[in-house]
Amino acid sequence: MSLRSSLSLRPPPIQQSVITNNLLLVASLLAPLLAHPSQLETSHSTLTNLELQSTFGQSAWLTHNKALSKQAGEAKERLEQARLQVDEINNARQQGQEGIRGKANRLTRKWQELVTKNMELENVNENIKRQKT
Repeated sequence: MSLRSSLSLRPPPIQQSVITNNLLLVASLLAPLLAHPSQLETSHSTLTNLELQSTFGQSAWLTHNKALSKQAGEAKERLEQARLQVDEINNARQQGQEGIRGKANRLTRKWQELVTKNMELENVNENIKRQKT
């Protein structure tokens, strides 16, 4: 084999498993970034907990967890208060609509009566005009 022929040889093919492993690694690293924001926040919280535990020991980690638990409890309380306010507003709206329903029905009947009377008057007026001619 000459020098020229050895230089023109193609490089060995990259093994498919290496490419597959690299793609799987990239996909596994990107998956949390593409996930829902709450999952990102959970990952961030987990990393923060691990950093606190490794840097300051278990007491800082426990303190951080207590603070997170307190924040979660406060958020749940605010959510419950907001739900109660929404329920109160919805109930008030429903009662208002139900109160107006009766009035709307009365007005509809009154309108129908007036239209009927108007049509009767129109018929009487037409009859009078015909009788004059």
